[in-house]
Amino acid sequence: MSSATGHPAGAHKPTAAPQVDADCLAGGGEACGVARAVDWARTPIGAVAGWSQALRSTASLVLHNHAAMLLWWGPEFVQIYNDACRPALGQEHPRAMGLRLRDCWTEVLPILAPLVERAYRDGPACGSDGIGVPVQCKLPGEKTHFRLILSPVPDATVETGIGGVLAVVIADDSEPACAGSQTGVSREPGAGIAQDPGGNSLEWFKAESQVRQDRGTEQALGEREEQLRLATEAAEVGLWDLDMTTDTLFWPSRVKAMFGISAEVPVSMGDFYSGLHPDDRQRTSEAFAAALDPRRRAVYDVEYRTVGKEDGRIRWVAAKGRGIFDADGRCVRVIGTAIDITARKAQEERLREETRVQELLGKVSQALVAAQLDTDRVVQVVTDAATELSGAAFGAFFYNVENEQGESYLHYTLYRAPREAFAGFPNPRNTAIFSPTFRGEGVMRSPDITADPRYGHNAPYGGMPKGHLPVRSYLAVPVKAPSGSVLGGLFFGHPDPEVFDEQTERRVVALAAQAAVAFENARLHQASRWEIEKRRRVEEALSEADRRKDEFLAMLAHELRNPLAPIGTASELLSRTVTGDARARTAIGMIKRQAAHLTRLVDDLLDVSRITQGRIQLRRKPVDLAAVVTQALETVEPQLRERQQRLAVTALSYEPLYVSGDFARLVQCVGNILTNAVNFIYAWG
Repeated sequence: MSSATGHPAGAHKPTAAPQVDADCLAGGGEACGVARAVDWARTPIGAVAGWSQALRSTASLVLHNHAAMLLWWGPEFVQIYNDACRPALGQEHPRAMGLRLRDCWTEVLPILAPLVERAYRDGPACGSDGIGVPVQCKLPGEKTHFRLILSPVPDATVETGIGGVLAVVIADDSEPACAGSQTGVSREPGAGIAQDPGGNSLEWFKAESQVRQDRGTEQALGEREEQLRLATEAAEVGLWDLDMTTDTLFWPSRVKAMFGISAEVPVSMGDFYSGLHPDDRQRTSEAFAAALDPRRRAVYDVEYRTVGKEDGRIRWVAAKGRGIFDADGRCVRVIGTAIDITARKAQEERLREETRVQELLGKVSQALVAAQLDTDRVVQVVTDAATELSGAAFGAFFYNVENEQGESYLHYTLYRAPREAFAGFPNPRNTAIFSPTFRGEGVMRSPDITADPRYGHNAPYGGMPKGHLPVRSYLAVPVKAPSGSVLGGLFFGHPDPEVFDEQTERRVVALAAQAAVAFENARLHQASRWEIEKRRRVEEALSEADRRKDEFLAMLAHELRNPLAPIGTASELLSRTVTGDARARTAIGMIKRQAAHLTRLVDDLLDVSRITQGRIQLRRKPVDLAAVVTQALETVEPQLRERQQRLAVTALSYEPLYVSGDFARLVQCVGNILTNAVNFIYAWG
């Protein structure tokens, strides 16, 4: 061992670093406390939180064991030991916790390191042979010898299948303190001599036969086997061993259970090959052959399915192993580990399924948003997605639609089935099977619809009509609007029984709720489109009527102006030529007034046409309001005389008042006001 002073490379002092998830180091012993104080993150095996189950289990087994035990873990052989092992460490305790083997056992490293390395690299996965190694202990004033019994510890997370080496430390009180010491006790026959790098003699005490004869060693071996068994059971690892020279296969009960074989039944390699799932047999056999090939010597690392020999169950197994080759390069033995990973694979499958479902629902949401204004696209997206979610052989969405006249009729979409598959059959009716869906009463799920007591009682078919797609598993989910009205129903079928489970039902129900909102939005959008189209047609009709009215007014004004011009000219000529006849002059004056009035009416019609067409133009200029009023009075003077009414205009003084406007339009406005006054005031007023 290294001296108590100085710290070689890779060594460290235990510190009070907090440990995360360190249940495997829990306990009241001093070694447990020292282990908890070590900052394992600074060691090659990393923080406790990242330890494998095999390391956790073995570390806990060592720390809580009454027998002196050491654990060297990983290719760097990081060290963990218990309280019973403290005498072997002497003054190296407590700093030895977490050190690497080469940093702690420097004095016996030439002998110890090859033995530990051999157990780690080539040792049997389950063996009971002990190996004796002397260890000098640095207690003040004395030296003590120990034996180490080494065993590899399986770890399924490591490529080689072996995570570390477990050592049972046995004190040898019958041996001298040190070979060549002052006690002068000679070595027993069978003992060997080795030297450390400094030339000091180290003793390899007993041959293996002598160890087996030692009762204490036999007891230690038994304890070591039990401890190894507990470690492998805690890690749920099955060990297997194939002797190639005798073609003998060793499977413990745990491995037999992975192939559906009872514990007491003998096994052979034939059971291994025949127990492989047909889809995994070739690649697993090729991987095993590569491990046996002297030229390749590949690590056997494969995951495969098995078909239980006795129960027919399908299980998943993760197996690792390696071949052991003799001096001639022949594979004489294959050892390894196996773990039942059925539960892990099932969890992975559930996670993949959940991921698939979430991705599908995400795509459905996007598709519904994109298609929410198109009813036909919405129902097709829903039908496709719901069929995918349910795992049905085919799916259909039956729904009610209304046309612009408010007439209702049934439509449907299909997925995974041609439309011709339903073209020859009538639409579903409110039978005992379909009624709960079309009435929105609830979900109907049947493992075998043909065995349902409600099935097969309706004419004319008494069940499914001839040529109908085969249906055993049946699932129907109503699609209801937020208001509660039934929009339609989703129907799914499969030719095999018991396809749809409760989880499938929940997924489809959730999708149906999402579809109902999108479907209702699409229907409302369709209705709004119809309303907009209806209003557009009405507006077009009104615009067309208005256009025709304007054309009629323009034509009427034009046709009326044509005869008014000669009438006005003729009346003016008559008024100049007829001078003596009072009655004639009165008639001529009436003609002139009525012609002028008719002219104003025609002008009014033209003004209405111009206004509606936006073609009227104002000729603005400075205008004296007095002239406007005077002109307007002249337009209503004939009506005043006719109705014998009086109009008084009072002006105390006159000062011109100018405005910017169209003189003719201003006269027209004032004249209209006066005309209304004349028309709505009693006569003689």
